[in-house]
Amino acid sequence: MSLDIHIGRNRCDAEKVYPSLSFHEDVHALIFMREAQHLDQNTIFRKLNDYYHDTVFQAEDVEKLKTELKDMCSKIRDQEVINFLKKFIGICDEALLNNANIYCFCD
Repeated sequence: MSLDIHIGRNRCDAEKVYPSLSFHEDVHALIFMREAQHLDQNTIFRKLNDYYHDTVFQAEDVEKLKTELKDMCSKIRDQEVINFLKKFIGICDEALLNNANIYCFCD
């Protein structure tokens, strides 16, 4: 099971495309349990705390999300988590280029 991350201008468009990235449960647990101390300031990213709930990051929030992800990368030492965060930063870049939202859909 994973949270599938899609980019789209609206939910309907996002649902039609293959996920850009999957947020697997084990990585989610590493971030929200073991690395939780690095999330205190990250209010946008915390929207993903509930693994079993769909989440949307509106286009106007994507730059803030990207900043939070970069900040987390500089503090976290687990390479698997860092790799995921860097991929998520790439998703943010793509969304910013297209003025699109980021949708996280639970399977």
